[in-house]
Amino acid sequence: MNFCIQDAFNLGWKLGAVIRGEAGDALLDTYEAERRPIAEDLFGSVNAQVAIQFDFSPRGLAFTQHFAKHLLTKPEVTEHLWAELNGVQTPYPQPEERPAPVGFPAPDFEMFLPDGSTTRLYELLRHHAFVVVDLSGTKALRGLELPNDQVAVIEGHPIRLPMALRGVSALIVRPDSYVVWATTSAPNPDAVLAEYARILSIGQP
Repeated sequence: MNFCIQDAFNLGWKLGAVIRGEAGDALLDTYEAERRPIAEDLFGSVNAQVAIQFDFSPRGLAFTQHFAKHLLTKPEVTEHLWAELNGVQTPYPQPEERPAPVGFPAPDFEMFLPDGSTTRLYELLRHHAFVVVDLSGTKALRGLELPNDQVAVIEGHPIRLPMALRGVSALIVRPDSYVVWATTSAPNPDAVLAEYARILSIGQP
């Protein structure tokens, strides 16, 4: 279910964007490029799990007991297994080298807004298709206008920013919560506009 829901979410927002005329048809081609490697990793993980769980030989039982006693108790191992079993261990492919959060789901976090109120990233995603978050404090994206009114451009000061986003000054989060662009320098409005067009395959056949 973890994987199939992500499959549906991945394809669903893309179909909606193309049907509404907000994205190019080429956006649909990214479904297989993004989700197929996840499925292949899942099959590899399942094969490995079966090989361990159903090996009742003395050697297999010794390995299982050793793994449970000495490895499964380590936080880094359980974190890896959690990511693997939830299909978020493998990042989506990117056109070039990008900061670490790109290609992975964005962790939710709370932030102060310029008017003193607070909100959460996932709460913004409830009401907007895309969320552009400026964490730089430079006001560089103030006044940025994107062609789709379903995109929220937010200036925020994070409260307990997740480790995965440390050093990030701005990011774009798409409807399925995946980070598709991030920068560690002062955000540039032209770069955001260009990235938004790339994400939606605008101008591509």
